[in-house]
Amino acid sequence: MNHKTFILLQTRLTSTRLPGKALLSVRSYPMFLLSFYRATKSGLPGIVVTSDHQSDDLIANVCKTQNVNFYRGHLNNVLRRFYDATINLNCEDIIVRLTADNLFPDGEFIQELLDIFSNIDVDILSTDSPKDKLPYGLSVEIFRVKSLREAFTKAHDDFDLEHVTPWMKRNKKYSSYLSNLKTDYAHLSCTVDTLEEYVNICKVMNIHNDPIKTSWKDLCETLRKLNDN
Repeated sequence: MNHKTFILLQTRLTSTRLPGKALLSVRSYPMFLLSFYRATKSGLPGIVVTSDHQSDDLIANVCKTQNVNFYRGHLNNVLRRFYDATINLNCEDIIVRLTADNLFPDGEFIQELLDIFSNIDVDILSTDSPKDKLPYGLSVEIFRVKSLREAFTKAHDDFDLEHVTPWMKRNKKYSSYLSNLKTDYAHLSCTVDTLEEYVNICKVMNIHNDPIKTSWKDLCETLRKLNDN
């Protein structure tokens, strides 16, 4: 059956640990926009999925200025936000879910997981820190629209509604991605939840000439060299 693949990047400005982090500058890009460009650099269509709360007007304005597709939905019920954002998609279409505070995932990494997802009989595939040997925050989740719709119908716990995929992982066929990297990066973090982590990621990105085109593997190795020395 024919299907399409869409990258959905989740972001909002009301983060409690580091408010406004989505718009923090990384190599002159708002952080969420750099995440989006890295994820979609292989050509897959992407949508920035933010909230309809006035606090996220700035995100919407950046998307409009940069001609980036975006959808605005429920602030706290993120599962509903994803459901509403995909209401016009086919049930067999594939969703790649990312969060904007994780800058390392790129088109190459996403395609590696998509290839696995297409060749095994699972409903959801995701990275699984620390077992996957990847830095915390190098995270991708892949599932079909039909699984998202089932989760929306059946999930009621606040945790499930906020985090989108836990219900699927408990109730559908789930598999973890395990990297074949020779180096174990699991003790490192590449997410941005604190000011210290933001400064650390900026150091990593500043070492490379092109923050969009640099491979996720090169970023992991730079992160290791900066933090293990």
